[in-house]
Amino acid sequence: MELVQGLPPPWSSASPLHRLSKPVKIWDLSSSSSSSSSSDDDVIGASAAGGASSVAVRHPSDVAFLAPFRFAVADSVGHRIVIKDVSTGVSSVIASDDIWPNCIAVTNDDKIIATDRRRKVIKTYDPRGDLLTVWDPGEDVLQHPHGIAVTSKGETVVTDTGASRVYVFTGDGRIARHFGSRGDLLQQLHLPFYVTVDPDDVILISDNMNYCVKSFDGAGNYLRKVGSGNNFGQRQFQCPYGVGVDARSRELYVADCQSNRVFAFARDGRFLRYLLTATADGCRRPCGIAVGPCGTLVVTELSSGEPVGGGGGGSTERGNVKAYSMYESVDANHNDTRQHGGQTNRNESEA
Repeated sequence: MELVQGLPPPWSSASPLHRLSKPVKIWDLSSSSSSSSSSDDDVIGASAAGGASSVAVRHPSDVAFLAPFRFAVADSVGHRIVIKDVSTGVSSVIASDDIWPNCIAVTNDDKIIATDRRRKVIKTYDPRGDLLTVWDPGEDVLQHPHGIAVTSKGETVVTDTGASRVYVFTGDGRIARHFGSRGDLLQQLHLPFYVTVDPDDVILISDNMNYCVKSFDGAGNYLRKVGSGNNFGQRQFQCPYGVGVDARSRELYVADCQSNRVFAFARDGRFLRYLLTATADGCRRPCGIAVGPCGTLVVTELSSGEPVGGGGGGSTERGNVKAYSMYESVDANHNDTRQHGGQTNRNESEA
């Protein structure tokens, strides 16, 4: 793992922050792991903190924050969850071979909750990897559980791509309600992949085969959509995957896996800009998105450009995980500081 030296302390929600005009990459998994000849299941390096300095991730399908610089990654093909801390350089693996995770979230009491596509259940782990609960709503209820998110009230929202339906679970794993059916009407869904909730508990779903992102209230009532829909040749999205919301700006970020872009939209659905692109940022098949409590953006990518085995002729590429700073903080001396290559950046006037 490439450890970013000298990271600033985690900013509180009261810290004065300024939005950067462009995300600044502060960490990249592939920059260290690509030079290794280890297999995709191997630990790369070692850390004095007692863990691995890096763990390769074969298919990072989703990501969720545990702390400002600590996040969990669902390795869908590796059948495990990888926890990474970019402030200490430590990586750890939990639930190895115990889960086939599609997506992942963190509960309000800091537990890791994930959809298991093989057993068609929802599993909860503590950060050490101890299995706490398994929610099994019954035979054939969940056909293909995929996206997962947790509301401020502690309810868990799960998308089912097989049924084109959304389930809302109570904190103890009972189904409170569900909504959605397959189709192309505004209130319908067709392959609902990823889901997130904004600070007001509005549910946002990447409606993959309708080529848009749809918003619903907590009761399942349709609110609005982002994207031009499924008219061929006029689609704004080619393959919408991960969705995330910046709690500070309320902007919505959407990963388009096929066009190699991450889009930014205003709260009312207006397109603002391309946040990341292949040309400018080396964005390759973006998949999962998470925005941390301090505005740090983490994006998982299904392609790092490096085959498994570090160039040894493998036909399967490793995935990649990248973290970006979205804000700069102003300290008491009015110096601009940001997570940029591990250095503190001061105003040019003081250089």
